[in-house]
Formats: sequence, structure tokens, C-alpha cells
Amino acid sequence: MESAPDIDTREVVACDEAFFTALLAADPDLLGTILADDFLIVDVLSGQVARREELLGAIRSGQLRFTEVTRYTEERSVRLRAPAAVVTGRTRMVLYYRGNEVTAHSRYTHVHTRENGRWRLMSAQGTPIRAPGMSAGRAPLFCDTALAGRIERAEVQLIAQSSEAARRRAAAK
Repeated sequence: MESAPDIDTREVVACDEAFFTALLAADPDLLGTILADDFLIVDVLSGQVARREELLGAIRSGQLRFTEVTRYTEERSVRLRAPAAVVTGRTRMVLYYRGNEVTAHSRYTHVHTRENGRWRLMSAQGTPIRAPGMSAGRAPLFCDTALAGRIERAEVQLIAQSSEAARRRAAAK
């Protein structure tokens, strides 16, 4: 037999998954049943705060459209504190905002509350993350490709000037 906390955890996860499903389906009606009336979101792209109706309006108008939401369920955690639950996790989202495609890697915090016997999402915040800087045991890069290009051009110039100086010195002998 499942304990009450196990049932609550399962229901909170189902609500969280329904939120992502509604975003992918661009379904403002389903989304409206999931979001609490006083829902707020801190946007992963800009850090701006938007209210429930602003998010629903952006979805309804097509101004905001999600084409992919990858959830890393192994990194998801649920903490229950009646009548609230906090879900943290990690996502990779591909979305279109005002016609521009954006890929966002983020950690998120969702706060759910139990209202009239069911869980609803009352707050969501996404924090952008970057891919880890280490691969194959190597140290993280200290520069980007633009800086690497400037360094290489400087090295080429130094080699060319050194070769020219050596040629002049050999010709002078």
C-alpha cells in the first residue's frame, strides 16, 4: 500500500509532467487547469516575471511555442511540505519566441500547491546553465574561438616577420 507522501509525490510529478506536456502541445486550456490563479514564472531567457495570463496569452497567440522539452528525470527531486511541494530538475528546451528559435539548457524550480484536493503549479523559475566546460578529462577552456583566432593570427604574423628577418640577415651576409 502506498503512503500518503508517496501518493502526493506521484501526483506532484504528474502535475509537473502535465505542465511540460501542455507547453509542447501549445494547449492554453490544459495549461490553464494546471496553473494556479496567482501563478508567476521567472523567464529562463530574460529573467523577467510573467503572470499566468501573460504566459497563457503568449501560448495562445503563438508568440511562444515549444518544439522540444527534454527532462532529465534522474536529476528531478520532489520535496513535500504540506500543502506545498517543490520540484527541481534540469531541462533542455527548444522554443520559438517571437519567431526566433532558442535552445535553453536550464535548471528549474517549480512550486506546487494543493488546491481543492489537487496539485497546481503556482511558481516556476528557470535558471540558464551552460554545458560543462570539461570533456574527456581535459581542463575547461579559458577562451572562446574568437580569442583563439586572434592568438593564431598573432603567431602567424610573428612567424612571418621572423622568417623575413632571417631571410634579410642571410641575404646581407
